[in-house]
Amino acid sequence: MPIEGLFDPTTFLLQKVLDLRVLRHNLIVSNIAHQDTPGYQSQDLYFEDALRAAVAFRNSRLMVQTHPQHLPVSSLDLDQAQVQLISTPSPSMGLDLNSVHIEREMAALAENTIQYQATAQILAKKFGLLKQAIREGGR
Repeated sequence: MPIEGLFDPTTFLLQKVLDLRVLRHNLIVSNIAHQDTPGYQSQDLYFEDALRAAVAFRNSRLMVQTHPQHLPVSSLDLDQAQVQLISTPSPSMGLDLNSVHIEREMAALAENTIQYQATAQILAKKFGLLKQAIREGGR
């Protein structure tokens, strides 16, 4: 059985979310590291709407291909989800034109960490259930 057959679309979605949370973490840490760099513009990664749209598109196209000449059935293609790298200007930008607002960055880092941990726990539970099913099936 190919590995894709073992996991449901939710597992792949959770994996993608973890990957994107790591990318966002790295951007936030970079922003914090450049808080004193003149002219540095803080950046953030926005992806929640893109993932929601990919899931909604998949759910709206749930159908079965009943004939080989019919159009192929769409799958959840998370790699096509368009993530946005955005500059985050600060209303209190100083004379050095640095837009890093350390309190905002620390709050974003804490929020992203909590969301990463929650996603990792959900994925661990799913793997635990799979592991239990394998053990139970072997009896």
